[in-house]
Amino acid sequence: MCASWVSATCASSRPWSEQRRTAFKEFYATPYFFSSRVYGELEVDEQIDFLELEKIYRQTDEDFIRLLNSMRNRSAKAEDFHKLNSRILPGKPPRDAIVLTPTNLAADTLNRIRMDELKTPLQPFPGALEGKFSKHDLPSGELLGLKVGARVMCIANDQMGRFVNGSLGWIKFLGTGTEPYAVVQLDGKDEPIRISQYTWTVVRTKYVKKTDTLEREQIGSFKQLPPAPGLGRDHP
Repeated sequence: MCASWVSATCASSRPWSEQRRTAFKEFYATPYFFSSRVYGELEVDEQIDFLELEKIYRQTDEDFIRLLNSMRNRSAKAEDFHKLNSRILPGKPPRDAIVLTPTNLAADTLNRIRMDELKTPLQPFPGALEGKFSKHDLPSGELLGLKVGARVMCIANDQMGRFVNGSLGWIKFLGTGTEPYAVVQLDGKDEPIRISQYTWTVVRTKYVKKTDTLEREQIGSFKQLPPAPGLGRDHP
């Protein structure tokens, strides 16, 4: 079992549904991992060893790591804020800079403006929506419009490990038809890759009193290309 004591609650990319929240309240005392039954059993039997992970793999710059830790631990000093502020770019940002916005509407507006500036033809890609998948929770457009030359961000993790949620790149080619795809040149990669449609699923969790267990069942799905316009992203 691994856990971060700084963020000990159950992680979810979207707010829980009322049904799922009710099921968990019947099964667990709190949303924290130490309310799990297996944790309680291990703690009683003294089978838990606590180890602190010290090596950071995502960053290599020691000064940057120290700066991040000072923010995380609320121990930042004046010189730390000065260093952060020194990275602010005066004037207009680069054309390929990501703009964080407070709403989806602002992000969609910026992406549409930048997409319209491209002279290449717009290719529409309709997604496949099935079952109980709220349109409010769609990770991408139900009708996605892309152009060759567009800046995109991948919004899913590739099962083959070629890209992750947040990978950036440029559209090099778009394939339409019954099996649409996009050829994307990802930042930092030597060769472009072909990306096909990805399927997101919605799973319902319910508490079964007879077996005293939680059961999961898929109730909806959404299929769409995972590269999405990536110049504007909402960040509430």
